[in-house]
Amino acid sequence: MTWACGIFDFGNKNPSAHQRLMVRSNADDSFCSRMPDDFDGYPSIDGWRVNKSTAVALKLGLVEPHTDHWAGDFGSRNTRYRAMFWLIDEPKGTEFLLLVGKQTQRMRAGDFVMFNDKIIHAVFAKKIWSGVAYQVTRTKNNKPQKQAILIAGTAR
Repeated sequence: MTWACGIFDFGNKNPSAHQRLMVRSNADDSFCSRMPDDFDGYPSIDGWRVNKSTAVALKLGLVEPHTDHWAGDFGSRNTRYRAMFWLIDEPKGTEFLLLVGKQTQRMRAGDFVMFNDKIIHAVFAKKIWSGVAYQVTRTKNNKPQKQAILIAGTAR
């Protein structure tokens, strides 16, 4: 397992009452409870698209440190993906901490984060929360730009 920085982006999108109900009715602690195909409104980041086939509903407290792999349905291995986690519910007064490598992100209900799930990550919470974990892939027109390295006035 690797310890490195891995949180790429963070935001907030308050889930609707219908979204909360759908997550609550599907969530468990197995990491295998798939979200229904008709669940919509996942938070995403510009240039990335949600792969619904990877979405799992979670209802847990503590999540022990672990890494994940590509779970999508197109291609056996996709190296251009990121993980997303959307915290749907958390008991009031509870601290929820997401640890990704050496970074820690404090979260509240509605918060979402894009991170590298190939890096060791964990959740620290004393009470039961619910959320959705899924993966996103780059859109066709959002390819990473090669960065030029300037050494003595020349680009490589």
